[in-house]
Amino acid sequence: FLSTYYPSSTISSYSEHNGEYYVTVKNGASLTFDSNYHWTLINGNGEVLPQVFLYDQLPPALYQYIESLEALDDVYVASNNARNCMLTLKGCTVDYIYETGKISEIRMK
Repeated sequence: FLSTYYPSSTISSYSEHNGEYYVTVKNGASLTFDSNYHWTLINGNGEVLPQVFLYDQLPPALYQYIESLEALDDVYVASNNARNCMLTLKGCTVDYIYETGKISEIRMK
């Protein structure tokens, strides 16, 4: 995962707690994985998430929606669980519900 999406980065910390794995990239993102090593949270810590990560890991409809907003360079945080995938962008949050495929956008003031 790290070699694909953060290839030139090194790990500054790694820990495991209650079946979740926490990885921090030096001068970069914080990543959380579940007990099956699937990502649950990627926080760019002020940096945008790699576009290749968005393309590879987001549901196609969500990726296309973000692309239609011309916001691929504005995604800072992605969270993922069995119910939904939520993205934090500059100025809004976008939520994708897996069961229905519904996408909703919440604008920040």
